[in-house]
Amino acid sequence: MNYLSDMAVIVSIQARDRRALEAMYLGYHSHLTQFLSRLISSRDIVDDIINDTFVAVWKCAREFDRESSIDTWVFRIAYETALRSMRRRSIPPQAIGSDNWLRQGLARLSVAHCATLTLAYQMGFSIEAVAEITQSSLGIVNARMCRASNELYGSLEHCTSRWQRLSNR
Repeated sequence: MNYLSDMAVIVSIQARDRRALEAMYLGYHSHLTQFLSRLISSRDIVDDIINDTFVAVWKCAREFDRESSIDTWVFRIAYETALRSMRRRSIPPQAIGSDNWLRQGLARLSVAHCATLTLAYQMGFSIEAVAEITQSSLGIVNARMCRASNELYGSLEHCTSRWQRLSNR
């Protein structure tokens, strides 16, 4: 979605227009699914979190301050909703599939590290936006990105050496 249409949608949601909420849901659903699927493997739970996110958007739309971007605001709500859901359901961090080295590497990271990399590299958010979404300082986000990148590099080395051993048989 773009800023002008997003602002019109938020104004409509603030006026309690359910069609506007539906439009926002449709506009963000695939991006939120992509982000949350990196944190949680269960598609059903991801869908529940997205639904809970938009219930919160509906309830909190009047509190939206125009200092944040709408993207950042929606993703922050989704991230907080995911963390609460994981705690409530006792979902272990990174309960994601391990069908390739990237997923295996991400599965070894903490939720905060995985979310930071996913938001920055996969979703395209700026470091400032990642800090706002995760409610962290820029220094913390930079440190998470550095540590997570190093851990992913280590995972790549591990997978590469394992592949080489298997191919030499």
